Amino acid sequence: MELITQNTKYLSMEWSCFLQVAESKNVTRASEKMGLPQSSVSKYIARLENQLHTSLFYRNNKGAQLTDSGVQHYSRLKQILTQLNLESKKVDSLTLGMHLIAGRAYLPKIYNSILNKKLLGVDKLDLKIQLGSSVELQQKVLTGEIDAAIVVEPKKYNQLVIRNISKEDVDIVFNDQPTKFLFYYPSLMKLDKLLAQYNNSQQIMIPDYELCLSLVHEIKNSATAVPSSLLAGIGQLKRKKLFSANICYVYRRHGINEENKKHLAELIKGVSF
Repeated sequence: MELITQNTKYLSMEWSCFLQVAESKNVTRASEKMGLPQSSVSKYIARLENQLHTSLFYRNNKGAQLTDSGVQHYSRLKQILTQLNLESKKVDSLTLGMHLIAGRAYLPKIYNSILNKKLLGVDKLDLKIQLGSSVELQQKVLTGEIDAAIVVEPKKYNQLVIRNISKEDVDIVFNDQPTKFLFYYPSLMKLDKLLAQYNNSQQIMIPDYELCLSLVHEIKNSATAVPSSLLAGIGQLKRKKLFSANICYVYRRHGINEENKKHLAELIKGVSF
């Protein structure tokens, strides 16, 4: 069984939990450090023990102590992590989740920031981007699958640090009245508000903002709701503000190392949002 996940240098959740429990000698303390429920840490440890066909810990009222097998796996894991640390001294890796709309507006600026500026003395920043919805990206940050994410209107969790970057307006774009057809993006925030406003129109789900906008150009008596950053050159179409949303970056309170926290802050600071 591989100790490291396939596409990243970070430990899988099973091995991360094993490492934290081994060093904390207590499941409760380990769960607090990782920002995870105690039950989740126990579940990951149990899954790892099933995969390895061995017991890794003795559990008692004083906490969790490594078994002989656990000691062997812990020693091997520390050797691997030491080697990875030596190999990555000059190349830092940061995995950043990006909401699709935020990605359209900010990714070019982020990469230009990297190209035009040496970040904190690092010879090369290996920046990996994952696109997705705000909800799924926040979950990936919580579980440690990614380091941080730029998302829209993030949900508050005790384990997450949330920092505002900017606001994004979402506008209703329409042509002739009355509106007979409403084309809507299924993951739009405050979708219920939009659908209630057009409850007398035929409502058609289209999972692409640009296609929604194109249909409103072509079909009379139609409307859609689109982030304002996508509304350059709408021609004769009319628009009105539906709502504003906060764009923020989020990371785990205890789940990102100090170097990556500095890189993240440098990227955000270096980009003129």
